[in-house]
Amino acid sequence: MPDSAWGLPWQDWLPALTPNVDEARRVKSRAYVELIQQDALVALPMALLAQELESVGARVAYVTSSSDPSATAILKWLHLDHTCLLGTNLQPVERATKLARWADQGVYVDDRIEGRDIARDACWSFLHANYYMEP
Repeated sequence: MPDSAWGLPWQDWLPALTPNVDEARRVKSRAYVELIQQDALVALPMALLAQELESVGARVAYVTSSSDPSATAILKWLHLDHTCLLGTNLQPVERATKLARWADQGVYVDDRIEGRDIARDACWSFLHANYYMEP
């Protein structure tokens, strides 16, 4: 995975690297799960926030463009409620739909500023992982 790809959806960088995207995604997912199992990752601040919220009884849901094995592995590694994984392999419109169906309001957290559009479409507030919050 190129350094420039971190934080980007796989659709933005993987197709340019291989003619067989499906196989590359499977390999990438297996490698990511192995990294998690080896405890070779560091929890980011938003993951720590999710842990804190869950520890006081807040409902926290997760939607992602990651594969199901990767997303489930990271939530388990972080000791987060993986039963609140609302969807994997989701495009932005699909994320907004899942969130809107799950709750009438909430705070959507994303490490990409484009998450603002997902929050708007779901009628939720947006918190950029750089700690900037929009109503």
